[in-house]
Amino acid sequence: TLFRSVVYEACYIKNSFGRATIENTPFSTAWGLNFNTTLSLSGISGMTQTLITLKFNSDIARLISYTCRDNVTVVSDTNGELTIAVYNMTSDTVIPVLDLTFVTDDMLEDGTYEFVSVESNDIVVNNISSVTIYKKGDINMDGKVNVRDLNLVRQHILNIVVLNDTQKRYANAYMDFDTDGKDIINVRDLNMIRQYILHVISVIPITKIPN
Repeated sequence: TLFRSVVYEACYIKNSFGRATIENTPFSTAWGLNFNTTLSLSGISGMTQTLITLKFNSDIARLISYTCRDNVTVVSDTNGELTIAVYNMTSDTVIPVLDLTFVTDDMLEDGTYEFVSVESNDIVVNNISSVTIYKKGDINMDGKVNVRDLNLVRQHILNIVVLNDTQKRYANAYMDFDTDGKDIINVRDLNMIRQYILHVISVIPITKIPN
């Protein structure tokens, strides 16, 4: 299709090796936006050391930066793979080990995309984190573009509600930006979304985000 936007729901990397569990914090994003998530371990009492490898699909979401927490070191960072060593962990509580920042590709069509997988030593973590791409104009990210989305845009323009960055990206039908690269939402976007809902137009076109 010629629509795209990106997830506003929790995404998790989660599975077990031994008693331990690896997972990431929820995040929200939209096409062309940065998002942050933190990789954490729990149930790791008695663990002296383990290796964790993250493999990224940079066509979906590109890793921009990362920060290791205490007792974590980077073993390698090459060609879309990041391997870290976690050591001397003895707590059964949830312990953050790695902060990650990604940027979502700005030309994705609607659908669900896997963008990272995790392996720990010789045990493959089968659960894969994914982003779901919604149609442009789907401000509340419920899978439909309808009058509810139109009302959110109208209320934002009238300063009744404030859309967050993700919602603004969905609402930015004309792809207008200010000098800082922030989404500009105005009556033009409202009218285009209204025309789509009324079947005056059949698509809200994809437009590449300017650099």
